[in-house]
Amino acid sequence: MTRWTTAALLLGAMICIPGCKKAEETPPPAPPSPATVDAGPAPEGQTEPATEESKPAATTPPADAAPPQSLLPGPAELQPVAFYAADAVEVEITDWAGVQKWIASQKGKVVVVDMWSLSCEPCRREFPNLVKLHNEKGDKVACLSVSTDYAGIKSKPPKFYEPRVLEFLTSQKATCKNVLCSVESEELFETLDLASIPAVYVYGKDGRQAKRFAGEEVHYDKEVLPLVDELLKK
Repeated sequence: MTRWTTAALLLGAMICIPGCKKAEETPPPAPPSPATVDAGPAPEGQTEPATEESKPAATTPPADAAPPQSLLPGPAELQPVAFYAADAVEVEITDWAGVQKWIASQKGKVVVVDMWSLSCEPCRREFPNLVKLHNEKGDKVACLSVSTDYAGIKSKPPKFYEPRVLEFLTSQKATCKNVLCSVESEELFETLDLASIPAVYVYGKDGRQAKRFAGEEVHYDKEVLPLVDELLKK
């Protein structure tokens, strides 16, 4: 073999060896990561899918931001709260005829009329019993207090006594019907044939006088209340 032939054979062997390796021995290229996959344009009617890079960053609402609608109070919670004032204490100036007219208007109820005066200590002492009766049975018993303080002095008309009478009634929380009689006390007592006060008149449901309690003392627990309970049963 000539020298040129031997050189040609060696050169062919060197070219063949790298090309004879199996294709599977070459590692396949790595698949693309999901983040880099191009899914192509979105179907018609759909928006582009958001990627991690396109998602808006979460923000913290400011401290003075309005609460969500679901946390706001409902209509019932926004209704104004109603407040009811206690019954006012009042006094009306009228004559005895006006008292009789009021008594007649209370038919169907037992009526208790308590006649008193600021200058009468026993009257002031027993007066809370009338208030108690009104508070406990005011729906069935009509209670009326009649002040006889007007003495007929020209310089001191009934209106003169009104502030002091009202002050006493207010201190007693007397929310029942209150009257300051405009008839001079001596004339009134003579008309009623009444020797002294305190005096309590009790009327039945028919408007007729059932009994009068008068004297130095009037006892509600022993005299007035038992009669009232008896008349309520009729």
